[in-house]
Amino acid sequence: MRSSITRRILPIISGRELHAWPRLLVLLLSITLAPGLVGAQEPAETAGFGDGTSHETASPAVEPTSETGEQPEAASAEGSDLRPEQRLVVVWTSGDRDVALKMVFMYTFNAKRLGWWDDVTLLIWGPSAQLLSNDQELQEYVGRMKELGVHLEACKACADEYGVAEKLEALGVTVRYTGQALTDYLKEGRHVITF
Repeated sequence: MRSSITRRILPIISGRELHAWPRLLVLLLSITLAPGLVGAQEPAETAGFGDGTSHETASPAVEPTSETGEQPEAASAEGSDLRPEQRLVVVWTSGDRDVALKMVFMYTFNAKRLGWWDDVTLLIWGPSAQLLSNDQELQEYVGRMKELGVHLEACKACADEYGVAEKLEALGVTVRYTGQALTDYLKEGRHVITF
């Protein structure tokens, strides 16, 4: 296992593969956040969704999870058999498209798909709400996450400021005030990472 990790990291940190920094970050996060899984599940080597398809060629079908097209709110720790340490909240605030594709989405998608975390929530906050509402490729990627069971939430105050609340809801994102929700996630002991 150690030689596998070393083999992947050395070319990146030696400068031979500077374009590969997102893979390094995903690898390091998987080692740090889920060390027992590194040997069991190798991190995806592709630059796409992590399942052999690329961002350009994948065309996921986006189907609502209910008649209204809304995604149910993430279950709280109370009444659930999941412990907080099995739950991840990814707070996506960046309006940078490359950060979304090469880090936030890649990690969030694979965290759920590969079972690194039992429960994954993507919290869309700030400029990311506007970016998502105007980018078809990002919308398709979010649709793939939703199909896997990633909970999608967005800050209502931010979505309203950008005028994109309805667009996000049409994508199946639960739009609500999230200041208290994030506070609750932290107090519950969920793992929270912010980009």
